Amino acid sequence: MLVQCDVKGLEVVCAALLSQDKVLYKELNDGVDIHGENQKIFGFEERVTAKIFKFKLLYGAMEYGFANDPDMNFISTNVNYWKKIIDKYYSKYTGIAAWHEKIIREVSKTSRLEMFTGRTYEWDLMKFGSFKVPTTQVKNYPVQGLGADVVSIARVSLHRRWKASQLTGLLVNTVHDSCVFDLPNDEVEESIELIEGVFRDLPTNISRIFGVDWDLKIQVEILTGHNMYELQ
Repeated sequence: MLVQCDVKGLEVVCAALLSQDKVLYKELNDGVDIHGENQKIFGFEERVTAKIFKFKLLYGAMEYGFANDPDMNFISTNVNYWKKIIDKYYSKYTGIAAWHEKIIREVSKTSRLEMFTGRTYEWDLMKFGSFKVPTTQVKNYPVQGLGADVVSIARVSLHRRWKASQLTGLLVNTVHDSCVFDLPNDEVEESIELIEGVFRDLPTNISRIFGVDWDLKIQVEILTGHNMYELQ
């Protein structure tokens, strides 16, 4: 039996932790449908559009990018329209706005960013003959990098608990925030409990290992099937 474990909204959780944005923290802790709420606030016709917008913005997209992005420019190709939407987003999530400004200033001074996990990014700011901070990368890398570190830590913990429990299933694939396991049918229930326990304990373990205060839940969605098609 194949079991797929998807971490729910990992990048949003990472962005909240890194930025300490109070509004985003409250939405996550209260279980708010963030994309649904933002659909109403920003005037998008569909929830999925608000979801795409949020992730692209977290990954460093700017008004020119949205105006020329085939996923978004069906709404508007007007740069000023997207600037107003971005300004509205930052007015709501002032912590994310402040964090973005902070890390851009840091890179402009030191040419590098260092995560609390030890992951480090460095840039050659004179690469193209003039001083320029790659703002898209500076905003993007910490969120996706921390997400990758979280899943890597989970894999180590899964391996240790798997070995201690003497279960015989295998972790056969990981893609970003998703892990796929191949499990004997008679071990599925116990294995799922173990997997959920690992991710439930991750905030405590990360806090202990790195000396940070990770006070947001990490939630997972479990899917089962006899093949990859059934996991869709």
